[in-house]
Amino acid sequence: MDDKRIELERSGEKIVLLGVNDPAFPTKHLYGDTEAVMKKKLKAISAEENVFTILLSHRPELFECYADSNIDLVLSGHAHGGQFRMPFGGGLVAPGQGFFPEYDSGLYRDGDTAMLVSRFRTPVNIIGMTTDPKIWRRLSMSWGVTPVLVDEFPNMDVMFYFAKMKAQE
Repeated sequence: MDDKRIELERSGEKIVLLGVNDPAFPTKHLYGDTEAVMKKKLKAISAEENVFTILLSHRPELFECYADSNIDLVLSGHAHGGQFRMPFGGGLVAPGQGFFPEYDSGLYRDGDTAMLVSRFRTPVNIIGMTTDPKIWRRLSMSWGVTPVLVDEFPNMDVMFYFAKMKAQE
């Protein structure tokens, strides 16, 4: 999700999904430090209070920034469990965290914010549904993603039904 926000509503309950682009190296040199860039992105797309918010972000090392932004759940990766792992403990080194990374895999908590850092890619295919042919092409290049180009859905229930049927194929 390219610095976007999606609101999912069902039976009167709402969840907000936020997705941010990775504040990669060129961004750091052009606009300031990575944490400031992330705070600016989150401020621009964040949800109103009292709505459960899930953030998809590549960088677990920015966990304090996510907690400061009142994100409820962060799903992250990037650390790969540490580029190298010690047999008796955690990661030896991870991108963006250096030696002995604090956030290499697992569940972390800071106040009302939880972050799950994945070490692996899921063993099942991920279905990526979109109405945009350009995004469909990008999804088709992602390892383990089955892209599905669809028309607009009249409501979320129809979309969930379609996704379920596609997953069972």
